[in-house]
Amino acid sequence: LNADNVSLSFWVKTSTTSQGGGSGWNQKTLLGDDNGGCCGGGGSDSWWGVLEAANDVGKGTGDPNELVIGANTGNNPINVTSDTVINDGEWHHVVLARGASTPANHVSVYIDGQFENNTLFGTPNNTYNVIGGTEDSSGGGILGDQHFDAMIDELAIFDFELSAEQVAAQFDAATAAVPEPTSVAIWSLIGLGLGGFGYYRARRRK
Repeated sequence: LNADNVSLSFWVKTSTTSQGGGSGWNQKTLLGDDNGGCCGGGGSDSWWGVLEAANDVGKGTGDPNELVIGANTGNNPINVTSDTVINDGEWHHVVLARGASTPANHVSVYIDGQFENNTLFGTPNNTYNVIGGTEDSSGGGILGDQHFDAMIDELAIFDFELSAEQVAAQFDAATAAVPEPTSVAIWSLIGLGLGGFGYYRARRRK
C-alpha cells in the first residue's frame, strides 16, 4: 500500500458500536501501522479501513453509535471517510483507491459500488505485518481497542487505482442474481429390471 497508485478492496460486515480508543492511532483498523510508536508520538502513521464515529466527521443521523469507514495517513484526524454508515450488520463492499493524478495524491472511498468521497493523501511509508489491527511499531503489539471488530471477505490489493467503473463492476458481479440451475436425470435400473427417473436440482449457496 506504499505506492502512488494502489487500491484496497474488501467486503465487511459489522454491528460493533465502538470505533476503538477514540483517536486515530488506536482506532479499529483493517490494516494499520503506528510508525511513530505508542500513543501517537509522531512519525508516519497510516490506517486503511479505519472505523470512525460518524458524529466526529459530520456524517450519519446523529446517533453516537453509527460508524463510517475510511483511511488516514499522518497524525491528523481521519483524512477521508464514507458517507454511508457501515455498522448496520449488513455486508458492504468497500474500496479505498489511491491515485497519483487527477487529482494528484488522493484517496477515493467507494461503498457498494458507488463513489462517496476523496481527498489529498500522502504516500505512506509503513510496514503492515498483520491484517485486522493497528500495529505499534515500537514493539507494543496490538491493543484490544485496535482490533478490527468485523467479518471481512474477498480482501484484495491492486497495484493500480481502481476506476469508478471497475469498482462498480466488482460490486455488480458479486451481487448479480444467479439463476438456480436445474437438471433432470433419467436412468435405468438395469440390474433390477426397473426403469425410473430422478430429478436433480442444484441450489447456489447464498
